[in-house]
Amino acid sequence: MAYLQIKAGEGDSRRVDLPDSGEIVLGRLASSNVQLDYPSVSGRHCSLSKDGARYRLKDLDSTNGTCVNGESVTESIVHRGDVISLGDLQVVLMGEDVPEPPRSVVIPEHIAAKVAVPPVAGLAPAATSARSSAPAPKAATGPQFQPLTPASASSAKLPKAFKKKRSHNRIWAVVILFACALAVFLAVMLFQQMAG
Repeated sequence: MAYLQIKAGEGDSRRVDLPDSGEIVLGRLASSNVQLDYPSVSGRHCSLSKDGARYRLKDLDSTNGTCVNGESVTESIVHRGDVISLGDLQVVLMGEDVPEPPRSVVIPEHIAAKVAVPPVAGLAPAATSARSSAPAPKAATGPQFQPLTPASASSAKLPKAFKKKRSHNRIWAVVILFACALAVFLAVMLFQQMAG
């Protein structure tokens, strides 16, 4: 079965099983199929759908973009073990029925270090290369959900590359204030002309 291993930080990980067909939306909104309540994730950040035997990832015009193995994408076929970045949140596509990449994919070390998957209980560790020290995935006895909680405001510092959502409230306040001042000025001028 295909699943997403979601890792946001130290000890902050959960597994989400994927349906056999259809499209799922990942995002911060409660209406998303997979809700990810993190500052760098957009309301409707990206979608993942099964395209025959393959899985297709599509960015939904997110603020901070979607990356696969460190490369920014708008739409891409994803394979087993691919690291999907939604802002600073890391998601790994896993499962026996997810096709492996057709060629060797090199995941940048700074991303691979963030996505440490727990070891499989009862299995001997596979031979590791000098580049990869990540343990094998943990065997699951069923869907295991651990609630993800956003980091506290004091510890959650977003990289400078992340854009803040623009608020137009200040602009409207200035426009309304200017319109009120203009109306008062015109009323005074009209009153003076009528009096004189």
